[in-house]
Amino acid sequence: MPNLSLGLMVNNGFLAYKQSTNPLTDWNAKLRIDLPALNPDSLQIDLKQFDFKVASGYFNAQGNIAGLHPVTMHANIKSDLDLGKLNESLQFPDFSFGGKWNLYAKIDGTYAKAIRKVGLQKREQEYIASIPTFDIKNTLVDGKFKLANLPQGLDKIAYRLEAKDPDGQLKSASIAIHDISVQALNNYIKGFISITDFNKIAVNSDLKASFNLADIKNFYPIKQVELAGLVDVNLMAKGYVDLKRNIFPETNTSIVMKNGLIKSNDYPIPMENIQVEAFVNSKKGSLRI
Repeated sequence: MPNLSLGLMVNNGFLAYKQSTNPLTDWNAKLRIDLPALNPDSLQIDLKQFDFKVASGYFNAQGNIAGLHPVTMHANIKSDLDLGKLNESLQFPDFSFGGKWNLYAKIDGTYAKAIRKVGLQKREQEYIASIPTFDIKNTLVDGKFKLANLPQGLDKIAYRLEAKDPDGQLKSASIAIHDISVQALNNYIKGFISITDFNKIAVNSDLKASFNLADIKNFYPIKQVELAGLVDVNLMAKGYVDLKRNIFPETNTSIVMKNGLIKSNDYPIPMENIQVEAFVNSKKGSLRI
């Protein structure tokens, strides 16, 4: 089989939409991809450099990937960007965005599967033997996102993400997203969620949301159906998730809809005056509504 090699190099690149006052500058990239004998397990991706600046902000990344089954990866990423100024540089025609975005990520190790024998019959079972170690911190403050053909967008988008695994074992992996906030008009989502021990999936979350369904068409394209009604959601969960054993976290959740309406373009008679009150309360890992 033939060998495949691809390379990309950019030195001191510059990118600006119609002479933007905040162009993308100092763009440098060095990338090489090798696929000996077109064998995926011999894949080599080497990103020696990928960085650029926008105003006082920057993005910097280096990394490499080797193989596919298993796959070994190393990556270092640092970034501190004003997304509004990046948006001015790129000027995507269909959407715009903004916010203060910060990222630190370090990934190192091998994702590999193995076979073990389980049960009295020594049945073979595939499992994840190792994952890369990682340390990731990512924040967004005052985020914005708007589709160009709609009157409103999402505002006050914010979160603080922390993910880590110090030893390459699933049980040591964790991810937490704190200070979640998304607002559109008077609609919002707020709260936090965390998952630890990816073997047993330990969940801890507290999320609240409030929507006027009639507002959704202002910031999300809905063409085939008309919606209305006030919806409030409160979700609290803490504990382990194991769907095979029917184990759920301790949960206290409420979903309330008032004066709901659903009208499809295909069916002129709407469903009106929809009233819903649903409560889920579980203190022992079973569901009771």
